[in-house]
Amino acid sequence: MIASIVLIKMTILYSSKEYHLINGMPKSLLNIKENTGLSFYIRATVFQKAITTLSLNNDVSSPNFIITFCSYKSLNSNCVTKINKILNFKQKGNQLVGTYEYSVSINDTNYIGVHFTTNKNISYLSIAINVGGNAYYLSPGLPKNIKNLLPSFPYTFRLPVKENQRKVNVTFTIINDTIKPFDYAYVNEYHLEKGRSPSSTTHKIANVSPKNNQLELSFYHNILHIDINYINVVVIPKKKISNLKIKIDLDYFFDLNFVYNSDEIYSKNLTNLQSKINYYLNIRLKNMQI
Repeated sequence: MIASIVLIKMTILYSSKEYHLINGMPKSLLNIKENTGLSFYIRATVFQKAITTLSLNNDVSSPNFIITFCSYKSLNSNCVTKINKILNFKQKGNQLVGTYEYSVSINDTNYIGVHFTTNKNISYLSIAINVGGNAYYLSPGLPKNIKNLLPSFPYTFRLPVKENQRKVNVTFTIINDTIKPFDYAYVNEYHLEKGRSPSSTTHKIANVSPKNNQLELSFYHNILHIDINYINVVVIPKKKISNLKIKIDLDYFFDLNFVYNSDEIYSKNLTNLQSKINYYLNIRLKNMQI
């Protein structure tokens, strides 16, 4: 008869503590016991990014925590979406420092939580969460002025799209500055009923025009999917932008090949054409056709 030995490892939490943080303000804790559950909450909304920085005394060996990031609708609600991350620490001066960036993607988010359990006795721990970025809703052709955009955080500009609006022209004007604050812009296409489309396009901003102590940046985007209700234009500044003006124009695109007769005369009725809007009419021609 062979005896079986089963080893069971149990982790007992000595205590569980919750803290509410202020954006960018560090919270310091002293003499934390091993297997202590810690939770930190801070306000954040969709399209924002939270940068969490943990600093420990450097006499802690292998302080790798499994940290859980959660989005919450309220402080009394359950976690809506959860990400688990092993946070690795690096020596910086006389401290061990670990950093992780969490992007908020759930619409109803009002708070995020950072949760972990200590695996060592810790004499000193400091945590700071910096939340930044924002979302702005634009109307086609109407400029919007935004002040004090911070570096390393995403800024999202959301615009509704109608049927046959297929060409997007985005213009950024950096006022009272001539240094290019970002090199790329990102465009995401959305369908409200089906969720986010698989399209996420990166545009390198090559059109740069300095003029009268300000900088104009622009790029074009062709909408790739049909039935798109919204597009998001996202930029992440490399430096602080004190004053930014953005304008997004949407042009219409009509394919005339869908309606034609045997004489190959293409026709389509267009109504309610607006001034200062570009209308593109597309037909496909065979070789030698005029």
